Amino acid sequence: MIVKLEKKLVTCKKCGYSWNTRSGRRYVNCPACGSSVKIRSIEEVKKIIKELNNKKEVEKTDLNKTS
Repeated sequence: MIVKLEKKLVTCKKCGYSWNTRSGRRYVNCPACGSSVKIRSIEEVKKIIKELNNKKEVEKTDLNKTS
């Protein structure tokens, strides 16, 4: 299952490095200094998981209809 997430600009508070990410995780590591940076709230992560589950259910029903 591939989910396309929008690009999100992330800035490290420790070193100031900025980069774009499409990660679905809540935290990512800064490529420059290695510190953990929060990119999404827990509500956003729950929403992404809910959308994934809905897509899986739709695919299962589509497969059952063709069988």
